[in-house]
Amino acid sequence: MKLSKVPAFKALLAVVAGLIIGIKLSIGLMAVVIASAAVLLASAVLLYRKQYQSIVYFPLCIAIGMAISYNLSTTSVQHPRKLLPTMKACVEGVVTKVNKVDTNSITLVLNGYIDTPELPKVPNQNVYVKAFGNFSDLYAGTYVRFSGSIRLPNPKILPNEFDEENYFAGNNIQWIATTDRLSWNTTNKNLYYWRDISVRKIKSIASKLFSYDQNYLVQALLLGDKSEIPPEIKQIYSLSGTAHVLALSGLHIGLISFILFMLFSFVRNRVVKFSLFSLFLIAFVFLSGLQPSALRAASMAILVVYAKLFERQFNLLNILSVVVLLSIAFDPSLILSVGFQMSVAAILGIAFLYTPAKSLLNSIIPANSTILSYIKNSLAMTISASSIVSPLVAYYFGIFSIVSYLSNLLIIPLISLSLIFAIVSIIASQIFMPLAMLYGDLTTFLLLISERINQFSVNLPLAYIAGSGAMLASVLSLVFAIYLIFSDSLKLLFFRFAACFVATAFIAIFYQNQSTQGLQIYPREQAVVSVIPLQNAQTFVYIADRKPSQYARNDYPLNNFLSTLKDSVILAVNGNCGINTADFLREKRTFRYIELSPDLQNKINLAILKGKVVSQVIEY
Repeated sequence: MKLSKVPAFKALLAVVAGLIIGIKLSIGLMAVVIASAAVLLASAVLLYRKQYQSIVYFPLCIAIGMAISYNLSTTSVQHPRKLLPTMKACVEGVVTKVNKVDTNSITLVLNGYIDTPELPKVPNQNVYVKAFGNFSDLYAGTYVRFSGSIRLPNPKILPNEFDEENYFAGNNIQWIATTDRLSWNTTNKNLYYWRDISVRKIKSIASKLFSYDQNYLVQALLLGDKSEIPPEIKQIYSLSGTAHVLALSGLHIGLISFILFMLFSFVRNRVVKFSLFSLFLIAFVFLSGLQPSALRAASMAILVVYAKLFERQFNLLNILSVVVLLSIAFDPSLILSVGFQMSVAAILGIAFLYTPAKSLLNSIIPANSTILSYIKNSLAMTISASSIVSPLVAYYFGIFSIVSYLSNLLIIPLISLSLIFAIVSIIASQIFMPLAMLYGDLTTFLLLISERINQFSVNLPLAYIAGSGAMLASVLSLVFAIYLIFSDSLKLLFFRFAACFVATAFIAIFYQNQSTQGLQIYPREQAVVSVIPLQNAQTFVYIADRKPSQYARNDYPLNNFLSTLKDSVILAVNGNCGINTADFLREKRTFRYIELSPDLQNKINLAILKGKVVSQVIEY
């Protein structure tokens, strides 16, 4: 593909280059202004003298990328790479989204300010709040205030830990707060309020139509709400490489777009048809919470439908680039969204690899029946998208699914039908309840089949690679996929496949022969955990409490991490946090337990940190 045919993609590459420069150099406002002025002046001179006009926009785009990097730095809380303690704070703001509400608690997002003794008053902050109590009469659009505990999202420190820092940064949320009291006066009935009312109505209907075990999947498909999906179900979908079907990704938006386009096919006027399509699609994305991947997919769908209706030529890569440029210009925090990154990566894979992958499969399987054509097209789509996305999945989640190509082939059509039946069921419930129940049962049946297929696939030998080897495996998979896809003949394909097999075997042998990791230190809020591999498949774990007499809270990521260590464990503790962790582990595994004397603690400090106190480590 010639770059001259994809000018928007060239502009995106230049903007990304400027973005990287700005982030790496931590460019401030003055530097952005000076650089932009210099670039504009140089561009004007070149245009006036009619020299190098074809490359003038490169420095302009680089300057734009630097400006976006500055905007990104102003929307996030800047802090050193150290663990910061939980603080007491007063918080006020408008509720923009209610995530989950029941009789015991509510989780919501508000935009407002925080006031703490440790920091100056911080305005215009997005805060994720969990309040304990019955707040079922609280709706989005309400101005609330409370006093409680507040902290910055935690980074991923333990290998199995959820990366709060990346997740909340991608959703433009700066703080996490907990409280047992919320106060408010009146509710402002704005768009947030009506969205909240609509979402609660749909959830109420869904709870009557679908079985309890499948209702949470329907909420994920329709509303993008994955908060109630049990962790074990999320894990199964992740290991099978089909976790993307639980998010509002391009698959769902593409299906919704197709349904809307068919519904408005009777409209003759192109302007009216395009307006209705865009309005209903935007309404659906707004109802689902304006999730980054859904925004990207909906924007592309609107541009594609516009090109189709008004007979304009378009290029998938150009459309993607325009959408990404506009998205990060309006909301720079989208750059940090894992869902947005994966959504863009999937489309990039399709744009570059789908056509050669389809040609390769056609040369291997020349038969062209309807079923075979569907299988080949689906497999080419999965290979092209998954190959690019898999390194991101391995980086963020530590999983590389080997069976994803085959499991997606079966799961995607089942989930697509489930989404269609779920929508029909919700709509029919307002007209004829028996028909709605019928479609609800069909939806439940298809979701159950999907779950069983995933369970079967992840139990196959070598179904996935988890842990430290996932990243290497995903990168090799990408390189080998590109190497194989661009084979010009079957003979060359078989030769390259053999070469990839031999290379994989050598890399696997080399990787297994590498020495195990040495000392690992994991700072936590209440303690510091040192993990030291010993001989004879033993691991020494030292939990050094920061305050030995503190009230110990359960550190669930730490507990789960220690319970999954393969070696025989020797657990040494010096305070309540370590004792509490040991009590939890006794229900999960056997280990040798030691309570350390002050003298032994000093010797361990000397051995690990050359005499520095282990419990004072706060950098990550």
